[in-house]
Amino acid sequence: NPILSIGRSTGAEVFRLVPSTEDFVSRTEHDKLWTAYNNLRADLRVEHERYEKLARIRSGLPRPGAGLVLAEIINTSIGGMRHELIINRGEADGLKTGQFVLIPGEHSIIGTISETAKATARVRLVTDTNHDMKVLIWRESKKDYLEAQMVGDGKKSGNIPLLSKEYQIEVGDTVYAAVKRGFLETPRVIGEISEVKRDENTPLLWDITVSPIHDAGTLSDVAVIVMNP
Repeated sequence: NPILSIGRSTGAEVFRLVPSTEDFVSRTEHDKLWTAYNNLRADLRVEHERYEKLARIRSGLPRPGAGLVLAEIINTSIGGMRHELIINRGEADGLKTGQFVLIPGEHSIIGTISETAKATARVRLVTDTNHDMKVLIWRESKKDYLEAQMVGDGKKSGNIPLLSKEYQIEVGDTVYAAVKRGFLETPRVIGEISEVKRDENTPLLWDITVSPIHDAGTLSDVAVIVMNP
């Protein structure tokens, strides 16, 4: 007897999952999580190196830590080549030149103290043309740090000059403020590399642009890292 097939065979149904709004986070939350993740990675790397070198053994005494002095911004001067803030904390609060300034709760570096008075202080932002600091580039492809110097470009970014093209640098690599004895115990995030191109005047060198993770011009308060004596 012939076998009759009634109806039409169909393949498996194809379903498309539509993500809900709960699967996404805001740009502000993304930046906060990104900063926290990269700072934690830096902390873990430093602790690992300390463990290997036994650098934390200090006659059995606990290692001095750092504190934060919270301050309100009372004046913002961002224009031309000058990028500065005036805050309502000063020498009476333990502030001194060279201390690192960051965003409270997010711990990304935005500048350093450049001048102090008894009750106020001036913060020079990393984008100021007179701001020059040692930084570390975390090269994700190499899983290591590369030391460099960063200067402000007088606009919204920092610039890393005089870095040989023999080093592999990529857009998206994280840039940290480097450890500075008496001022900063572990690397802290500044931002990420947003452009890598050949230097126009010296083709064997890179011209690297660093975009800070936050726009300091929109802030109302900051925190200053004050190392315990």
